[in-house]
Parts: sequence; C-alpha cells; structure tokens
Amino acid sequence: MSDYRWRVLRTKLIAELNIREVELPTGRRIDYVVINYPESVGVLALTERQEIILVGQYRYAIDKYSWEIPCGGRSESESVEDCARRELEEETGYRAGRIDRLPGFHASNATSNELTHLCIATELSWVGRPAEHHEPVEETIQVRLAAFDEALASIMRGEIHDAPAMIAILLYAQMLRAQA
Repeated sequence: MSDYRWRVLRTKLIAELNIREVELPTGRRIDYVVINYPESVGVLALTERQEIILVGQYRYAIDKYSWEIPCGGRSESESVEDCARRELEEETGYRAGRIDRLPGFHASNATSNELTHLCIATELSWVGRPAEHHEPVEETIQVRLAAFDEALASIMRGEIHDAPAMIAILLYAQMLRAQA
C-alpha cells in the first residue's frame, strides 16, 4: 500500500464548542464543556452470504488506517433510513432493498451530544461506484467484503476499532445468538 498519510497545509478551527455555566442539584456552580455535533448514521450492510461490506480509509485524527462500516452525517431533513441508503451507495456502490434499525448510541456523552444511528442493510444490489464523490476523503475509500465471523474476530484482535462498526457488528452477533 502506498503512503496513506496526509500532509497538513493549514489548520482552521471549525467546531461548536460551548462552555456552559451550570448549577448542580447540590447548588454548586461549574463550567461544563459541550460539543454540539450533528447526528450520523452507520450501516451494517449484509450480503446474502452474510458477508459485511467494510470500507477502509486513513483517519487523520488517529493517524491510522481504519476498517469501518459506511457511516456519515445526517441532515435534519433526511430520515435515518434515507441517510443509510445514501451513505451505503456513496461509499460502496451498493444499494439496499431493505433497511432495518438497530439501537443508536452516544459515543462520548460526557462531552458531546452526537447521536449515531445504526441500521442493517440487506437485499443488496451493486449499482457501481458513483461518478463523483461528495467528500474528498471518499476518493481513497477501499471496499471489501468480510465474512461475518471474520469481522467479529477482527474486533477481538483490535483490527476493527471504529465504534459504529464495533457496536453494529456486536449488536448483530447478539441478535443472531438470540435467534438460535
């Protein structure tokens, strides 16, 4: 694999960071930091053979290459299911015939209000890679299929360390276990 690291050209601060003065039930006043972050949707896409579609890309913030499930931001006007369909197709070239919801989660609820919704996508069909990527980082995404058991083992070996991917795969493993 060629060098996947990025070269920093400049840095801009873009965040909605609030420092709120709050009063605790005890009457004590403190400053509390809250990061407002838009909702996102992660998609556990499963083929008929129970393979998971994983996307791999370099993540600058952690300086690591990461295998993940398709995931991206959701606008307020977009349903969770529509966002799941869009993200899956944009990142992988697959279209889902069916979308089912899994429980969502707050990855860092002590400091951020970000909510990640999770979905399972099935009845997949290949529609091809989109001609244009909506975000520059999507140009370098790699797509691969992984057997479900292999993806689960990759979590246990620390090879899949992305929270939406880990949570969605583990939730699905629990669903399978409950059905057995």
